[in-house]
Amino acid sequence: MVTLRTGFLMVFLVIMFGHVPNIWGQTVRAYVDRNPISVDETVRLIVEQQGSSSGDDPDHSLLKNDFDILGTSQSSQTSIINGQTSELRQWVTTLAPKHDGRITIPPITVGNQQSEPLVLMVQQPSQGKPGVAAKDIFLEATVEPQQPYVQSQIVYTLRLYHAVSILEGQIEDPQISQAVVERVGEDRSFDTVRDGRRYQVVERRYLVVPQASGSLKIPSVLFSGKVPDGRRSQSMFDDMFGNGLGSLGRRFQSAKLVRARSQEMTLKIQEIPSGMNSDTWLPARELSVTETWSIDPLEVQVGEPVTRTVTMSAKGLTGEQLPELPLSDNDHVKVYPDQPTISTEFDGSWAVGRREQKLALVPTSPGHLTIPEIRIQWWNLEENRTEEAILPARDVMVQGTSSSSKIAAALDNHVNSDVSQTVTPSPSAGADSTMQKEPENSFFSPMIGQWSVMTSFVCALWLLTIVGWWYDRRKFRAHWKTLTPGVGEERHYSLREAREAVKQACLENSPDRTREALLKWASVRWEYQGHHNLGSIARKLSTPQQNTSDAQQAIWDLDRNLYAAQREEWNGKKFWNTIAPALQSLEKKNGTGASQRTQDLAPLYLHSSS
Repeated sequence: MVTLRTGFLMVFLVIMFGHVPNIWGQTVRAYVDRNPISVDETVRLIVEQQGSSSGDDPDHSLLKNDFDILGTSQSSQTSIINGQTSELRQWVTTLAPKHDGRITIPPITVGNQQSEPLVLMVQQPSQGKPGVAAKDIFLEATVEPQQPYVQSQIVYTLRLYHAVSILEGQIEDPQISQAVVERVGEDRSFDTVRDGRRYQVVERRYLVVPQASGSLKIPSVLFSGKVPDGRRSQSMFDDMFGNGLGSLGRRFQSAKLVRARSQEMTLKIQEIPSGMNSDTWLPARELSVTETWSIDPLEVQVGEPVTRTVTMSAKGLTGEQLPELPLSDNDHVKVYPDQPTISTEFDGSWAVGRREQKLALVPTSPGHLTIPEIRIQWWNLEENRTEEAILPARDVMVQGTSSSSKIAAALDNHVNSDVSQTVTPSPSAGADSTMQKEPENSFFSPMIGQWSVMTSFVCALWLLTIVGWWYDRRKFRAHWKTLTPGVGEERHYSLREAREAVKQACLENSPDRTREALLKWASVRWEYQGHHNLGSIARKLSTPQQNTSDAQQAIWDLDRNLYAAQREEWNGKKFWNTIAPALQSLEKKNGTGASQRTQDLAPLYLHSSS
């Protein structure tokens, strides 16, 4: 009897466990599509999970130490054999190594399972051999000069050589510690020949100003982009127009990722030469000081202001590096400086800084007046020596009488104290006072009247604008109601109907129908704005009130899959579960009537201003 019970128990366990998901049979493995690779190439890491899905994605965080993660795609397969269900999920991640050598890919975790570690051999890029074809794309970097001084300019030039068409690409900016880096000028393009092969060249320049002496390391710069791989995905235009599509056909051309890095550089930054003052250290290739006058200096009158403009220009320095000019204020002339004008231009080889200072000079007495010279000490980088830029002293003959000096004194008193006074000569020498101060409001009284008129005029314009806006808005509402009667009552039903169409297309696992349904849903949700692609819908899902990054990413992945050269397997049910909360949230916060349409307009203007 015991044997019979044991037999029944074994049969029962076999039946039960035969229908339980094979969670203990779950396995995770990882492998790469190529090994070894070059440091300027990419590699695909494939992670597979066999058995019942845990619903988790692989953890790639440990890969960021040695790789740039360029993107991940996923697919799943489900099969039923003899009543047993098995599922295979696959993640394909494109990796770009950050350095050469023996790189260990750590175990990849998916749920509670881990893969075995991998070893990837990353080699230095090949230098090329005689008889071997040159690279299609490479990036070069140059610097000038090779041994710069501290706080002097270094021109860092990047040149991208490509013998094939580039569909899209990006060059990152150099990141240099202990230096100020600024991109200058526009990118330049030209053709050249290297080793008998013609290349198109894109040139970009940066100004690098080291802030400390010693060793300066300039790391390599990365270019990443896409080039045609010789294949073109089939499209409906092939049947309509044949293969001669020109630029239209290239939109459907299959592409592959390419990367190129410039070489690293290490420069020796020289210290400030002995004998030079660090406070006025000006390393430049050229430096000059010039002046202009608003009138002839020989015709200057007492009490009449004259403008002197002093301009300092330096090749190899920015305008911000140029020092302030000394002022020449004394008992015979008053100097009132204006705000300096500082600018920096690029002459194609070096930056040219300019500092322009306007000085209002008011002579206070007639006679001979000497404007002292200006001396600027600077370091000539081309001659490697100290030089001085000199603006010579100028002799000015001031004409007029000494009684006119009272006008200049009154002007000086007004500028410095901001108190308006009227100077009135005494009619007789025996008067008790030669100066009378008028009431404080005498200067501002006519201005107050002018400001009152201007303020009233602005207020009237503002009121007219409000009235015009209200009238236009009311007219628009009446026109809208005649075109769409009952739009407020049918709004929620239309959104639900459009959302159900999206759900149905997802459950049918049809990415094309899902795209059409999403566009129709968007046209109902945002009635004023046309949505012609999935990208605009994904951007609309970005709201500060909730996290919609998963829904945005799902829509972006659908859009890329639709236009990919080879479509990957798409899970419509998972897609719907991801975007449904975001769609419902947008519908719930939607109002009706005019207030709703006002809310719909806000995201449009917010997006267009970004």
